[in-house]
Amino acid sequence: MAESLESFRELLGSGRADINDVLRREYAVYSSVGSDGQGTVVFSSYYEHSLRASLVKTGSFRFPLYARPPDLEEISVGGERKVTRRGSDGRRPYFTRKEIDSGRVLQGQGLEIAWAEDPVEIFFLQVQGSGWLLLPNGDQVRVRYAANNGHPYHSVGGAMIERGIIPKEKFSRKAMVDYLASHPDERQNILNVNPRYVFFKIDRGPTKDRAFGSLNLPLTPGRSVALDPKVFPPGALAWMETVGKYRVKRFVLNQDEGGAIKGPARMDYFAGSGDEAERYAVGFWEKGRLYFLVKKRGGRSEGKP
Repeated sequence: MAESLESFRELLGSGRADINDVLRREYAVYSSVGSDGQGTVVFSSYYEHSLRASLVKTGSFRFPLYARPPDLEEISVGGERKVTRRGSDGRRPYFTRKEIDSGRVLQGQGLEIAWAEDPVEIFFLQVQGSGWLLLPNGDQVRVRYAANNGHPYHSVGGAMIERGIIPKEKFSRKAMVDYLASHPDERQNILNVNPRYVFFKIDRGPTKDRAFGSLNLPLTPGRSVALDPKVFPPGALAWMETVGKYRVKRFVLNQDEGGAIKGPARMDYFAGSGDEAERYAVGFWEKGRLYFLVKKRGGRSEGKP
């Protein structure tokens, strides 16, 4: 896999006009099986979420963002990553979203790193995995993924459709946000449909301006994607093709993963940060094909020493 990436980089920098011919001749191309027997993959997009927040609790900023709790442990069981809560009576599953946000089981432990105005904005930050806090004084503070509680991801939007809260044909993120804003008494119970919870850390270091993926490498807007690491090799070179409103055909790198990105039929495409990236990502939901390129064993690019 490493040789495939190195060779591809050299090929791109060679200035050759026959790159496609070289790729066809010297690389094996593997198609994702998708979910329908036809290789269909569903593509979504993610971005770095920004939300208004404060580093101190106030009357307006009262919903906490939590740091990774000290009793959260990640262990390997049969090769599978498991998240547990360490206690005097042994290990057990970590707290769910309902227990944390409704039951407030982490309150008063000094884990609060910031406070937001709206729990829905925290939810979106957790779904995206990293982003920016927009402070009242105009400063921006980077927050990064620190850990999750180990529970599976469940779609809140999907649950709202299934419950008849919003008809499928009328569903959008705006419709979801508008409903939750106008029904504050129902809001937390609806968010609790997703038991998965993400913890954050503040980054003020020299790399704070860059987004990082699960490989702990900087992500590149329009080139980095998230895939299921149990299915696809991390770091692999791929080609994506989508059809529909957003027609994207380009080389991408598998550099991230996500709680909702499971199986061979899902891919998340990194759009970057800012309002434009958010608009693009929120509206991006397409079907298409996904291919992986691997250098043939013993092959070498024509013209190389």
